[in-house]
Amino acid sequence: MATTPAIINSIVSPNPYRPVPFWTARLASVAALVAFLYAFHTFVTPKMGIYDVRLFVLALLFSTLAVSLNLINGITGQFSIGHAAFYLIGAITSGKVTVLFMERSGIPQVPWMVLMLVVGAVAAAIAGLLVGLPSLRLRGDYLAVATLGFGEIVNVMLRNQDGGGTSFTLTFVVGLVLLVAALAGYVWVVRKALPAREGPVGRLLFLVKLAGGGLVCWLVTLLMQSSLSSRLDTVGRLDLGGAYGLQNIPKTTELWMIFLLLIGTLAVSRNLLKHAHGLGFLAVREDELAADATGVNTTRIKVTAFVIGAAIAGMAGALFAHYNGSVAPDDFKMDTSFILVAMVVIGGTGSITGSALAGISLKMLEEGLRELTNIPAIVLIALVTSAALVFIGYQQSSKRKLLKIDGKIRPFLTVLGLAGCAGLVYLGYLFYHFNLSWVIKSGGFALMIAIFVGVLLTPARKTALPRFGLLGGSLALVVLLTPWIAKGLHQIGPLEKLIGETTYTPSDLRWAVFSIALVFVMILRPQGTMGHHEFSWAFCTLAPIRAGEGEGIVSLLSVDNLTIRFGGLVAVNNVSFAIEPGDLFGLIGPNGAGKTTVFNMVTGVYKPTSGSIQFRGESLCGLRPHQIARKGVCRTFQNIRLFGSLTALENVMVGAFLRHHCTLAEALACLPRATSETFALRQQALDLLELMNLSDVSGARAADLPYGKQRRLEIARAMATKPELILLDEPAAGMNPQESEDLLKTVRKLRDSFGKTVLLIEHDMRFVMNLCERIVVLDHGEEIAAGPPEAIRNNPKVIEAYLGEAV
Repeated sequence: MATTPAIINSIVSPNPYRPVPFWTARLASVAALVAFLYAFHTFVTPKMGIYDVRLFVLALLFSTLAVSLNLINGITGQFSIGHAAFYLIGAITSGKVTVLFMERSGIPQVPWMVLMLVVGAVAAAIAGLLVGLPSLRLRGDYLAVATLGFGEIVNVMLRNQDGGGTSFTLTFVVGLVLLVAALAGYVWVVRKALPAREGPVGRLLFLVKLAGGGLVCWLVTLLMQSSLSSRLDTVGRLDLGGAYGLQNIPKTTELWMIFLLLIGTLAVSRNLLKHAHGLGFLAVREDELAADATGVNTTRIKVTAFVIGAAIAGMAGALFAHYNGSVAPDDFKMDTSFILVAMVVIGGTGSITGSALAGISLKMLEEGLRELTNIPAIVLIALVTSAALVFIGYQQSSKRKLLKIDGKIRPFLTVLGLAGCAGLVYLGYLFYHFNLSWVIKSGGFALMIAIFVGVLLTPARKTALPRFGLLGGSLALVVLLTPWIAKGLHQIGPLEKLIGETTYTPSDLRWAVFSIALVFVMILRPQGTMGHHEFSWAFCTLAPIRAGEGEGIVSLLSVDNLTIRFGGLVAVNNVSFAIEPGDLFGLIGPNGAGKTTVFNMVTGVYKPTSGSIQFRGESLCGLRPHQIARKGVCRTFQNIRLFGSLTALENVMVGAFLRHHCTLAEALACLPRATSETFALRQQALDLLELMNLSDVSGARAADLPYGKQRRLEIARAMATKPELILLDEPAAGMNPQESEDLLKTVRKLRDSFGKTVLLIEHDMRFVMNLCERIVVLDHGEEIAAGPPEAIRNNPKVIEAYLGEAV
């Protein structure tokens, strides 16, 4: 067990790790990748037919798009359903540049395609930034509607760009880009040089900033009129082919390029989640308020996710344009976005490999459906009816615990699972004799082998076999019921007369197949097939190197005449107190007294109506929660706000993420500094878990921990930010006397061993009186007493308003 000084050293100073065989492993990986792509391009691609190549291209592109959308929807927890717009923007922009400049440039094919990937990525990333910044003030369904609207606007706008009278002029396009860039630069400079201020001076400063923005717009307009418009107007209006799309794009995309993009996308996504930056994305998905309070810049994280996801979609669009030879708006309609969302949900929201596999599988399924014979409408109705009946029966049996897998029917389900494995082998035999593309056959066989190995040949087979037996039995029951239900439907005269001869082609039913699959997944496994799990392996081993030294910094909080009004309600009125370095300070009062509201103002959740909050002499008013956390003020919450799907270790590492130094680019490239820093943060998090007696649950999901351990975990996460002032909001709530006593010792150790200053809200008066050295009492938003515990417990106003009797 680590000693207290060792824990202090690990928290105060980083303990970096150096990846020993880093470059060796990377060079070996690159060499293996080059060899694979060369072999595939040389020996496999020439033997493939046109249909097989197209199937491969679409499957790999949609897999790439699904992974890029998963960065936004699954990993960051946003809800975007306009991803096809970024795909279209990358395709149309790179295609237009190629049509205009490739022939005259003389650049060889491969370098030109690299350039077009950059063009597509930049164009889509700019679009992602423009839609991300205003849309990220929205949440959930509202964000989905906004992104859906953006996708439709882009599609409709490009349909009108045929060079005719309704098309944009090139002057307008260039002017708009310059104007947006100039305003963005102006806002960035102003925010750095002239931060917001309160009072009359602040209002005057706002008017000056507004006038400056108008001046920037005027200067850009003047530049366009005097220097650029005369040259650009000669080019005419923007011609992107209108509804027919852009034609005659040189077909310069090779299959190995699409393979490389997918592998690169998987590597970038994996590297992101492997390092500390990725924990920031996951924290935003789990709980934005808690992430903000632990120092994660939630707005930057969400915009970054949009930009990266859009850039990858733009590169996929560039490759599609140069493979297909044309780009038409009909290739990027709303249904493309919906298919991508279905791939992410079915594969697993938050699972990179799940999204990739779902993208390939569903695209191949869509193409495979085209090869099947027509299906009578009555048989289709019977199939859906039998599936619904079996599902309802399963739900009702589960509620009555008749289908409990660990119960008496487990042996029977295990036998069914073994029979299902045998049936899977027979299905593979039949599948081999189907008249399908070898690409679809290869994908189908790979899926069957994966299921067979996962169910029968892994250590989890004791659990997997009964579950597989239940699934196989349900499917067999559906197959058995369908002919009988269809026979009964044929006996219904009006129905037979109406649709008795009607048939559907399976390709027309792909939406029904996707919809049914999506509904079943969302009901039976809402987190998707793979949930948050990944196929992964370690790329390098790590060896420790010498740790550095650090110094603690003292903290001081001064609150002066703090007031906040919500409409006509004064929640906090002229509250003042000062906390000295090393204080154990209590803030108590009855429910509704305004205690948590004070916390929310100190940590930036609420902006005070009047008054000041000074931390080490600097004002905290107007700062965002993550900015205040970076200054050294961190908090816990009255209602526990952990990142439930993350492990206890990952929760604490999110707090440590605040003090990381590597850039996002280093993390995406998995460079040594990012890897070393992540392992250093991991070690610090493990030490904090040991300090809070949580080492035994470091790998458990936070949502699965008992209440008392969740409370301690929240304190450990706050400590990981290396705060100078910790705000604890009712940390002992719900604890038994022994747990409260242990927590009291832990909080006291935070001050005595780590030099932290603590501001505490708590209703357990024995806990407060035994811990705090100074206390402020609030009632109806006003301060009624302040002083040491002895004075507070005997104060008549406090006894009357809160205690009821001396404590």
